Amino acid sequence: MPDEQRSMTVREAGRLGGLTTTGRYGGEAQRAGGRTTGARNRERGPDYFRETGRKGGTAVKAKYGRAHYAEIGKKGSAIRREKDAARSPHV
Repeated sequence: MPDEQRSMTVREAGRLGGLTTTGRYGGEAQRAGGRTTGARNRERGPDYFRETGRKGGTAVKAKYGRAHYAEIGKKGSAIRREKDAARSPHV
């Protein structure tokens, strides 16, 4: 019987990619990239990210409509009620 091939999780793929990058370029290259990204994000500031999120939300609303958000809210509320009920000592 042949061994079944198991697909990689996102976490495993990320770790493998990180180890490959470290092996190829060294840890200092990764740290330099992190410093560059951090500096860029600090330079952009919180308003940039608020605006990006607003534009993304507007695009989703235009594509799926307000009902999309309402359905997500209902699902989230139902899950929260189930979890609260499971933790409640009065059940």
